[in-house]
Amino acid sequence: MITEADHQDWSPETLRPYIDHVVDCFGWERVIFGSDWPGCLLAGSYDQVVQVLTDVLGTRMGEIEERKLFGENAARFYNLNLGGE
Repeated sequence: MITEADHQDWSPETLRPYIDHVVDCFGWERVIFGSDWPGCLLAGSYDQVVQVLTDVLGTRMGEIEERKLFGENAARFYNLNLGGE
């Protein structure tokens, strides 16, 4: 998302309405993290992309939601076996 914002003048607060909208529309069962790396480097670092989500979703996102956003949903969508079986 940061590459869609003003590359020099974005903040978590400017992205909040879009992030909230996505979570509200799709719910925690259907959202997955995507960094847009290396494209995001035009406007910030990979760490900043992750930090934006944790800043914006911090009060809405518990441990379960965080696991879904940052891995479990993607594993389920792509039918990945992460258990080593």
